[in-house]
Amino acid sequence: MLDVTTGPTTGASEERAGTWARRPVVAWTIRALAGLTPALFAWVATTAARPYLWRADGPMGVLLWMVQVATIGSAAVFASSRIMRGLLPLASLFSLSLVFPDRAPSRVHTALRAGTVHHLQAELESFGRIPADDLNAMAAHVVGLVA
Repeated sequence: MLDVTTGPTTGASEERAGTWARRPVVAWTIRALAGLTPALFAWVATTAARPYLWRADGPMGVLLWMVQVATIGSAAVFASSRIMRGLLPLASLFSLSLVFPDRAPSRVHTALRAGTVHHLQAELESFGRIPADDLNAMAAHVVGLVA
């Protein structure tokens, strides 16, 4: 890459502090982690609980054992997927390429602010309290609402 140090494109090779570059590999990794972790949790939970499950002889005992394993696995998937779903806004922010007027906010902090519907309503109400001349705060707020 050509490093331009003089002329009209001075500093063109420098990454600005007010930008977010796309990071598709990081975004894909976060999405994969959010998708695969619930299955891993289900496997760990059923493997750990297997010695403690009640098991009778015959076809009804096998059926009862399978229902127990399915219930434990489903509970683990449900609980962990609710937690891991919180990572998806972060993955979408790593997919974006944005330029901010001043200094770019942290993607992780922006993703953590994105949350429940009640939090979204509170954020929409607080948007009106941002001074009109603070463009960086407005841009960070809008990106947080979109995430």
